[in-house]
Amino acid sequence: MIYSSSCSTKIASFTPRLTGIRVITLGEGAIRLKIEKQWEELPPHFKLTASLTSLPHLHPFSRDFLAGTHLDYLHIHLLLGLVSSARSTTTTTSPDPSLLSTAGEMLSLAVEAIILRQNLVNSGTSLVAQYGLPAAGVTSLALLNPSTSAAIAPVTRSRMVQDLSVLVAEMRAGVLIKAGEPNFALFTRATRTIQSLLDSLMVWRPDPDANADLLGCTADFLEGWQTQGGFEPWEFEQGFWEGLAGHPTLVQER
Repeated sequence: MIYSSSCSTKIASFTPRLTGIRVITLGEGAIRLKIEKQWEELPPHFKLTASLTSLPHLHPFSRDFLAGTHLDYLHIHLLLGLVSSARSTTTTTSPDPSLLSTAGEMLSLAVEAIILRQNLVNSGTSLVAQYGLPAAGVTSLALLNPSTSAAIAPVTRSRMVQDLSVLVAEMRAGVLIKAGEPNFALFTRATRTIQSLLDSLMVWRPDPDANADLLGCTADFLEGWQTQGGFEPWEFEQGFWEGLAGHPTLVQER
């Protein structure tokens, strides 16, 4: 397979430039149209249309190219969705269906790439930090929000929990990153917070009569946390995971 990276490079180049100022200047719709146009210009054999596990015949570089290009494409849509949510009355604490769908797909692909890292070229800490953690952050917010979580289809919810579990297991194994390496503190904090979320999902059962109080409690916590933390909607750094760890429904670390 011969690759010409001009189209994929154009798609990837939008990611670091997607700030609030750029979105306001060009308009979210205009950026989406441009991204979709560039995506359509990619030859079909440059697009990932099946799982990585179904492509054992491809060279590791080829699979890496397909996964990386698709993750860049999803990442741009995730960033646009986050910026759009931050500017609307519905904040990132309650992701809309399209944003949640993008995050779920992005998380699944990132996790698959991590599992198959021996058959890829680039599937280490940079992939987790750039794609896995942002997708996991949006997914975690959705699972913590009672109103959003209740609307998630059981199969989709099960896949989200499964992907988060695999992500935590891989980060805890110590293969992706070791103490003293860049992003170690970020990975450690994210791992603990996601594990607390998973523990809470396994043991916590809300009282239907208290659901309204829970909604208010969750909304107040997340609104206050975001306001005090001064987070940008596209940032899922250590401060995000530290703040999320204080959510009242999470099983607290001992």
